[in-house]
Amino acid sequence: MTHHRRALAVIAAAVVLDAALGVLFSAAERIPVAHGLYCGLANAVTVGCDVAPRTVAGYVISAIECALIVPLFAATFSLFTSGLTAGHVAASEDRIKRHVNGALRHHLGPMRDTP
Repeated sequence: MTHHRRALAVIAAAVVLDAALGVLFSAAERIPVAHGLYCGLANAVTVGCDVAPRTVAGYVISAIECALIVPLFAATFSLFTSGLTAGHVAASEDRIKRHVNGALRHHLGPMRDTP
C-alpha cells in the first residue's frame, strides 16, 4: 500500500470517527446534531468548540477526540508528506544512476569479452 493510499485510509477513518464522536457529543450535551458535528470538527483541529462539556460523557467524548482524532489528522499529513518525499528521492536516485551509468559507458567504452 502506498503512502497516499494509507493517508486516504487514515483520513477516512478520522472523518468517520470524528463524525460519530460529534453525534455522540450532541446527544451527551443535548445540542443539535449539526452543532455536535461542528464541535467534533473544532476539537479535531484543536480550535475547540463553543460548547464546553457539562456532562461526564461530554468530557469523555472530548478527551477521546483530542487523543485520537488529532493524531490521526497529523498522521495523514505525515503520510502525504513522506510519500511525496519518497517519490522525489526515488526520482533523484534514478537520475543519478543514469548519469553514473552513462559516464561509465563513456569512459570505459564497450566492454569486450576476451577469449
